[in-house]
Amino acid sequence: MAFLCHMSTSTFKRRFSDIYNTTPQKWLLTKKLEMAAELLRAGEENPSGVYLKVGYQNHSSFSQAFRKHFANTPSNYQQQQLNVAP
Repeated sequence: MAFLCHMSTSTFKRRFSDIYNTTPQKWLLTKKLEMAAELLRAGEENPSGVYLKVGYQNHSSFSQAFRKHFANTPSNYQQQQLNVAP
């Protein structure tokens, strides 16, 4: 991303952190997990298919990151969201 913004890596990270109050890596991780949660809430995808769509290499690392962020497994999160009446 720094290259695309015509900045050095350190300048990009510093400016990014100033604007978003987080590192680029943490921001991207959060966005991936929010996209995964959205896919799970829609109910059209199962957790084993979501991890590839949001850029994870394996289901285990996706599940671990999801659980850390949402305090729930992807499967349980989806079940809880789908059982909530609109």
